[in-house]
Amino acid sequence: IILSFVITRLNRESKFFFFRQRELMDRLRETNEELNTSNEELAASTEELHSANEMLNHLNQNLEKEVALRTRDLAWKNQQLTAYAYLNAHHLRAPLARIMGISNLMKMETDVDVLRHLSYLLDKATSELDDVIHRIQDAINESAADVSDQDAVYSES
Repeated sequence: IILSFVITRLNRESKFFFFRQRELMDRLRETNEELNTSNEELAASTEELHSANEMLNHLNQNLEKEVALRTRDLAWKNQQLTAYAYLNAHHLRAPLARIMGISNLMKMETDVDVLRHLSYLLDKATSELDDVIHRIQDAINESAADVSDQDAVYSES
């Protein structure tokens, strides 16, 4: 009887451990599947990050080239502005100062011969001013054409 009782009890415990082992194996399998899924997601995320990093590096290299091109363009435009400022300050100012001086002299003068001579000088200074304005306009147009050409080169690169 005792032996039968022990055998029955061992059978029950054996069945219990068998079911418990199966339950644990199922949970282990589920956990393993979850880990595999997480691993695959991490691998995909790592690949995305790697691709994004490569793209950022590429963009940074292009950005450095773009900054260098823009810096060179700005330096060139600054040279053009300096040249324009020189033309404005020196070439444009001289005939204008003569016109203003002659105009003041004409206001004070009453002698007709002197007024005629001043009128001649005024015409000459006005023509000189017109020439300077045309040269400045030509320089501006030439610079604008150069800028357009450079912009076309920049947009191609």
